[in-house]
Amino acid sequence: MSSRRARARRHKNTNGLLLAGRLAAVLAALLIIVMTAGVASGYAIFESWLEELPDYESPEAFEVAQATKVYSADGVLLARLYLENRTVVPLSKISTDLADAIVAVEDERFYEHHGVDYPGLARAAVVDIMAGAAEEGASTITQQYVDNTLLINERMDRTFRYKAREMFLATQLEKRKSKQEILELYLNTVYFGEGAYGAQAAAEAYFATDAISLTLPQAAMIAGLAQAPSRLSPYDNPEGA
Repeated sequence: MSSRRARARRHKNTNGLLLAGRLAAVLAALLIIVMTAGVASGYAIFESWLEELPDYESPEAFEVAQATKVYSADGVLLARLYLENRTVVPLSKISTDLADAIVAVEDERFYEHHGVDYPGLARAAVVDIMAGAAEEGASTITQQYVDNTLLINERMDRTFRYKAREMFLATQLEKRKSKQEILELYLNTVYFGEGAYGAQAAAEAYFATDAISLTLPQAAMIAGLAQAPSRLSPYDNPEGA
């Protein structure tokens, strides 16, 4: 009698284990289905965000306005006409102190990442969460250059869609241009305040000199303006600058 009861208990336990195993398998299958659907849905959304991107293969997409200089017959500069006060110069004509300072201030991992600084993004997210507000940015120099050129007409659209487009274009740009080329492009497009776009215009506006002739203190001041040109202007806020 006792042996029959033992066998019945073992049979019941076995059935219970089988049922639990089947239930676990069903739950696992459902979880996989939900995750797969979520990934597929997320991918579809991401793909839709990348529709109608600017033509990043075309050099014309990166063109920026420059100042037109008007001279007299004897070579005297009479006027500068511009929508954006900018004079494009090669990196070799920009102070290395300014180039180094810009990298240090704007994108310290510039020479390590491939367009997007993912550790920097994570750090900025933690800072923002702790502060309860957007306290720290994480756009690389490459991303900022994309903002200033390819996505100039979308800059007010600060959504996940915009960020995805910015990050994608930054990675594509890094595949096509060297770090030195990207740094040169950035230094010729970034706004430094007082109507000055690019390193050469900034050097002229603040110190009446060329970008190549900037001293270390001058370069440091101009580099700092890239983050907040109005707030850190030496004219409006001498102490902050």
